[in-house]
Amino acid sequence: MYVDEYDGRRYAKGQMTWLVAKGERFSESKPKQACIEVIRQFRIGEDRNFGAVLVGCDEDDAPQRYAHKGLYSHF
Repeated sequence: MYVDEYDGRRYAKGQMTWLVAKGERFSESKPKQACIEVIRQFRIGEDRNFGAVLVGCDEDDAPQRYAHKGLYSHF
């Protein structure tokens, strides 16, 4: 757990929010869009670039923690 220095709210590290459910169908006429909030601090003179890892899981019940052994990612 940590407290965000900007909003004072408590957060837990390594938690995940799934953007697509297993077996979810997509319509070509109505594409799915997703938004995520990202907060990143940069130091003076530091490049303003960063990356994010997208992960998947083949289990029926997707885990809520990033450290779960059933997750995978392809860069």
